[in-house]
Amino acid sequence: MFYKKNYYDELGAMILPDESINRSKERSFIYIMMFTLIYGLTLLMWPFIAFAMGMSLAAPTPPEFEVAGRLMGELLMSYPIAVIAALLSGWYSYYIKRYIFPYWIMQLPLLWILAWIAVDYLGTDISKVPFLQ
Repeated sequence: MFYKKNYYDELGAMILPDESINRSKERSFIYIMMFTLIYGLTLLMWPFIAFAMGMSLAAPTPPEFEVAGRLMGELLMSYPIAVIAALLSGWYSYYIKRYIFPYWIMQLPLLWILAWIAVDYLGTDISKVPFLQ
């Protein structure tokens, strides 16, 4: 009967052999750095997009697109919160040597972009949903 050793440290991070740790650490660092640069660029452009969105929300909209327009505004205003949360948690997990977690958490702001595309594509259909009105 085999007894499986505990391969986790006190913080819950998996203990790997040295060469696997170095490879995983390097890949995780490159991945986090790449997404930090990409999300940093989107945050630099965000004030201009938010200004344009504010102008478009102030314009008269057809009634069938009112709910979708409101949802698009809410998605846009909450995007920086998702980016900052993903960046902080990604770098913190790298700091505590959890090198797999950033692969998942750094994709969180991509859900905002997918939701934006879905609301834009299904705009008039979303306005027909009773609980969103």
